[in-house]
Amino acid sequence: MKNIYVSHLRKSFLFLFVLLLATKSWSQYCTTGLYYYSNCFYNNMYIKSVTTTGGMTNITNTNTGCGSSSSYTYYSSQTHSAAPGASVSMTIANNPYYSCEYIIFVDYNGDFDFVDVGEQVHYSVWSWNQTKTITFTIPAATTAGVKRMRIRSRYGYYTYGNFTPCAQEYYGECEDYNLSVCNPLSVTNHPVNKSVCMNGAATYSVQTAGTTTSYQWQVDNGSGFTNISNVGNYSGATTSTLSVNANNNTLNNNKYRVTVGGCGTATSNFATLTVIDSTLIQAQTVSGSFCDGVNTEFNVGMVGTPASSIKWQVDRGTGFVDVPGGFPYSGFNNDTLLITPLGDSMNGYVFRCVTVGTCNRDTTSNITVTVDRIPEFVTDPNDLYVDEGADGSFKISSVGKGNFRWQAKTPKGANYVSITDNANYSGALTNELIVKNPSLAQSGYQYRCLLVGAGNCNSVKDTTAPAMLHVRNTLSVANTEKAAGKVTIFPNPSNGKDEVSIRVATSADLINVTIADKLGRTISKNEVAVSANSGVLNVSKLTPGHYTVTVEDAKNNSTETIKFVKE
Repeated sequence: MKNIYVSHLRKSFLFLFVLLLATKSWSQYCTTGLYYYSNCFYNNMYIKSVTTTGGMTNITNTNTGCGSSSSYTYYSSQTHSAAPGASVSMTIANNPYYSCEYIIFVDYNGDFDFVDVGEQVHYSVWSWNQTKTITFTIPAATTAGVKRMRIRSRYGYYTYGNFTPCAQEYYGECEDYNLSVCNPLSVTNHPVNKSVCMNGAATYSVQTAGTTTSYQWQVDNGSGFTNISNVGNYSGATTSTLSVNANNNTLNNNKYRVTVGGCGTATSNFATLTVIDSTLIQAQTVSGSFCDGVNTEFNVGMVGTPASSIKWQVDRGTGFVDVPGGFPYSGFNNDTLLITPLGDSMNGYVFRCVTVGTCNRDTTSNITVTVDRIPEFVTDPNDLYVDEGADGSFKISSVGKGNFRWQAKTPKGANYVSITDNANYSGALTNELIVKNPSLAQSGYQYRCLLVGAGNCNSVKDTTAPAMLHVRNTLSVANTEKAAGKVTIFPNPSNGKDEVSIRVATSADLINVTIADKLGRTISKNEVAVSANSGVLNVSKLTPGHYTVTVEDAKNNSTETIKFVKE
């Protein structure tokens, strides 16, 4: 039983061995016995030349003629390369003596024959010495690889049935070539949109599948896509990665794509370039003088991409820190810093603004603050007693930076009129007005001084209380005696006291006292008892300020005026 089993096993192995040998022998293209006359040179029945165009590589086999030993040749170094679905353009030149039939095959499935459906790609007749161009299309479903392509010719007068890849013909030639079907080209990763800062670099890349042999990047700047070359802003124009030097904003919104060649052609999606401008400070408030107590703005103007962050900073003498939120600051994180109000304690402060954009940081120049005190008068002018023709002056003192302007009003005048330097006055724009050579007609004139702020304080004004000019007639004894009755108040200023002493040269027991503010408005009228030329004046209801006190002595028919300051 065992011997029978061994015998069967040996027979099985032998059968498989024979089958393998048969398969191997069949897995070869037919190359012999194709022509009765194996030498195509006999009677000049040969293929003169074969060329192809339009492939990644092309066949160029010109003036091949025919060898002296065989009517079959395999030109293994001659290959036409193309993609599935591509057209093959083939030009064949026939021999110069006889017309021949031509038939062309391609072993698309690689099974070592040319008999499958679709593997005969052309048949036609060539006249003697005729050159003809034919085309055929590689099936789109063809797998990648090197395929055998066969071109046979036969003399049409002697034929033996169907013209096949392997049947023996009487006269003619057979030439085999390679048809390399490549992996179809496709774009697998497209370039993506890029945003870069001015003078930055953007790169666009593409990835492909299949056989790729060339790249050509293109740009559309609004007029359609055109090819890019490696000049100016570009490098890598014919590689898989394009580099763009974004050194000007004319590149903003450019679109880029790439056309890829190889096993077919493919074009990527386009990607857009966004060039982000720097955020630059173009204008700002500069160092200068600013008015104490006045709302003050510091401004910054920018160009380019809007700032993502604006921050005002201040240096109080120990280095810059962020401006704090809250009084007196507002707008510390936008383009206008408002200080409401600016105080004299800020004199010498240094401010600056820091802007942060997408691509850069910029800082203003330092803004050094000089605080000008609000101009105001410290003292009012006193009444002036002068002899007729004798010069005299009204004088005041003030603080802050300002401009003086003196004004005068006649006893019957309704309004003050500004004074200019002339024959009667000098110092009209200073803190001391000189009245030159006054006449008796000027007696009773009232004078005041205006103080208008300078620089950033020019909208602020202060006005003194009026002072009166008394011109004495040097020939009148009565006037001299009247002048001796000048009123005094002590203390003046009041130094916070609610009662002050008023002294006047009079023999009367009562005097009438009228108090007016510096605008001439009557505040109070009182009778004050006088004893030994002195009385007590109650000023407790007066608010701090400058006043004019007028004393009327009915008994002696006299009137005196004096300036008084309540503190």
